[in-house]
Formats: sequence, C-alpha cells, structure tokens
Amino acid sequence: MARRQNFVVGLDLGSDKTCALICQPTESGKLRVMGLGVAESKGWHKGLIVNLDGAALSVKKAVEEAEGAAGVPVDVAYVGVSGPHVKGVNSRGALSLGPQRREVTPEDVVKVHETARSISLPPDRELLHVEAQQYLLDSQDGIRQAVGMVGTRLEVGVHLVTASSTAIQNVITVVNREGIRLPDNGIVFEPLASAEACLTAEERDLGVALVDIGAASSGLGVYCQRAVEHTAVIAVGGEHFTKDLAVGLQTRMPEAEKRKRAWGGPNPAVADDSVLQMPG
Repeated sequence: MARRQNFVVGLDLGSDKTCALICQPTESGKLRVMGLGVAESKGWHKGLIVNLDGAALSVKKAVEEAEGAAGVPVDVAYVGVSGPHVKGVNSRGALSLGPQRREVTPEDVVKVHETARSISLPPDRELLHVEAQQYLLDSQDGIRQAVGMVGTRLEVGVHLVTASSTAIQNVITVVNREGIRLPDNGIVFEPLASAEACLTAEERDLGVALVDIGAASSGLGVYCQRAVEHTAVIAVGGEHFTKDLAVGLQTRMPEAEKRKRAWGGPNPAVADDSVLQMPG
C-alpha cells in the first residue's frame, strides 16, 4: 500500500471486481479501515487488460466509492496484480569477501543481492520482487542475517518474481488515467500480499502453501523456513468452478454462482444431506 500523509491506499485489480481500500495506520502498527470501494471489473479477459477504457472506469468507480467513505482524495496507491503472466524462479548469487576472513557489511549484502537478481530476462519481462531465502557464509547455510558475521565468501539464495512488461504497463496506464500514481515498487504480486495478511510467522517457518483464488486464475505462494520457495499462477479460478457447476447441474450461470457461494464456503448454508431443487 502507498503512504500519503497519514493514510495508505491499496488497489486490487482483478477480472471479476476492482477494489480500493483506504486505511489509517494506528500507534499499535495496525491499520484502521477508513473506506472501501468495490466495482465490477470491465475490460479484463483471462487475467489481462484488453480494454483500457473499461478497466479505467472500474478503477474510477471503486476509488470514488472509497474516497466518499473515507473523506479523503486518493492520488498515490500500491496496486496488486496476478495472472498467468506472473512467473517465479529461484536464483543464487555469490560474492568473494577477500582472502582473509572479515565481517560482512551491509554493502556486501547489497552487492550479493545484485548478483543474484542479475538473471537474463526476455525483453518483454520485468522483475517485480526479490525475496531473500537464506545466506550462506563459507558454505554454512541457514543464515538469515549475514551482516556482522565473519567469512571469506558470501552467498544468497533468492526467489525472483517476474511479470509481463506489457501487462504491468497496461495496469500502470489504467491507474495513471485516474490521476493516481504508483510509488517505487508500487506493483505487488497478490499472493505475497495475501501471505503477509493471512500467514503467521510460525506457519511460514514450518512450511505452508497459500492459494489465492481469483475469478480467472489462482495464485500460489509456498513458504518454508520463513522464506518464499515457490510462486506460480494457474489459469483456473472461480469462474471455472461456476461453469462446471452450471454444466453439471444443468442450470444457468447466475444460479450456479449463487449456489457456489452458498455451498462452497467454510460454513455451507445447507446440511450435507439436504436435497435442493435447481432451476433449469
């Protein structure tokens, strides 16, 4: 989310709906919701923007609703993205500290990270995130904080999240059209954002997979020993479940969507042995 004066703003652009959230940081470090706006997404197909005007209109409606509830204008925001164009890959970098053992400095950490992220990317792809996994010092692994430790060779394992440059630029263009700018690192891969909100430190340490199911696709983030080990997006989402229900139950899509929401949650609206009449 992006900070403007004393509030922060996040946008979630998806194939089904577009959301805008305005929050105010509290002294305890938590966020107090000031305003929420939701609009039906237009101009999207299979997780990609195919109509800039339609997508921009959805952003406009969601932001205006959030602004009205919060009573503040939005001009800076972080934007969450997902879709099959987002890919994850692990990489490793190494740095010689010299023939004599010495302490690792913050500058060394920056340099070894630069080495790890210097992979060859196609012209149509860009780097979204560099997530450190662990450091190795003279082959000793499992190090989470290398600064101050002593050795001759520093290595780092990282997880890189990349995305289609065209897809990302279209998202930025749509947001900019509504007078909203993005800060540095203003594009966020949604499963990583969801993990920050939903997973505990213990879960990430023991190992956990988070699946963020959207309308057109589902994002995956796998954590182990507090680090991101794998990310991916598959082109299967809630819309596919709805279509399967419509075909299997021989009913219309709106009715299938209604039943999916009623039956598919953690607290189904009907008992397991209930018999329901489905309209044709």
